[in-house]
Amino acid sequence: MNNRSADLTVIIPFLNEASEIRNTVANLRDTAEGIVDILLINDCSNDGYDYKAVARQYDTGYVEHRHRIGVAASRDEGVSLAKTDYVLLLDGHMRFPQNGWDTLLMKYLPKDHRAVWCGNTLILNREDDGTVVWKDTYPSYGAYMELDKEAWGICWNYHDPDPDEDVCDIPCLLGACYAFHKSYWEKLIGLEGLQQYGLDEQFLSYKVWMEGGSCKLIKSLQVGHLYRKKFPYRMTDNYVEFNRMFMTELLLDGELRDSFRKKIIHKNGVAAYMKFAERINSQAEELARMRGKMDALRQVSFEQIAEMNRRVAEKNKTT
Repeated sequence: MNNRSADLTVIIPFLNEASEIRNTVANLRDTAEGIVDILLINDCSNDGYDYKAVARQYDTGYVEHRHRIGVAASRDEGVSLAKTDYVLLLDGHMRFPQNGWDTLLMKYLPKDHRAVWCGNTLILNREDDGTVVWKDTYPSYGAYMELDKEAWGICWNYHDPDPDEDVCDIPCLLGACYAFHKSYWEKLIGLEGLQQYGLDEQFLSYKVWMEGGSCKLIKSLQVGHLYRKKFPYRMTDNYVEFNRMFMTELLLDGELRDSFRKKIIHKNGVAAYMKFAERINSQAEELARMRGKMDALRQVSFEQIAEMNRRVAEKNKTT
């Protein structure tokens, strides 16, 4: 990246996004009011698209992987490479509908370095002719986890916890737009341990609340997310379910951990569970090291976090 004065780095990991990367970056450049660094992380795309040309045209940083490492590890890599104190994570198929989104973010980010901030997610749909349109949807306010029903399950939150304020606390992030102080991500050890993709939001949100921080929604910050019917790469639930098991073993203990294990068995079957357990056991030493770090961070109990999520779940039943 060029030597210039920027307060914020936008990190965009991607795989086979083709022209969506150009569209996303062009939107960022067109709608930002200040100087923003952008770092593209190409996680071993094989679609033949010239992503380096996009990086040159829009003056972004560019990293290209020879082997796929996944979105979680790519995000961690991007944060480590950021030269600014503040970082924003985005997916490679997003748009801001408003000018000055960066100014709005920088209005709030310095106010709390123990928070992860997100925006209101708007849905983008691709029409049959290829055009992308904004979809009118019921407004959402982050998400919540249904921890009593499923191991690390997640639902959209449609209840506004504080209608009179532009910023509110939310139990869980959702929507692929997260901003924070770089040092806080490093303190939380980022997304270390997750494989490829899946449960990033639950993992990060739980660690934030566990550490005594907060997940915050900026209602006036809107960001469009293209929700696609077909992914431009192969998807498998194995990574998601392994991450569900990994989080259970890393973050929980005793009867609580046993109850989540039973939920995972119920969802996936005994045979699949045993495969996940075998992979977890092969990393026992590393897992123990990470558990030590999590124990050192812990200031808030699982039950306190679960109760916060239960309250929001109940409110959504009447919304």
